[in-house]
Amino acid sequence: MIDKGLDDIELNLEFILGSAEISLDFLNNLKEDDIVSTEISTGEPTFLLVSGEPIARGDIMLDYKDINFRITKIFDSNDAIRFSKDYFGT
Repeated sequence: MIDKGLDDIELNLEFILGSAEISLDFLNNLKEDDIVSTEISTGEPTFLLVSGEPIARGDIMLDYKDINFRITKIFDSNDAIRFSKDYFGT
């Protein structure tokens, strides 16, 4: 349980939607309206990171004009270690 005195601390959330491997030439020539394809398909899980640390997996939900995140699994420390090795090579 987190100390109630810390409730007002704001944290940076990141959502990992996918990744792509591109060449330096491709990167140097990017311009507005270009499309970069990711290595994931629709329906694959998205990951939630807090201050760079993975804490959950979930799905992107579209609700009219809003984009939301539905958590499907909260990571324990072993899940977080596996995630880091699989996705960041650390």
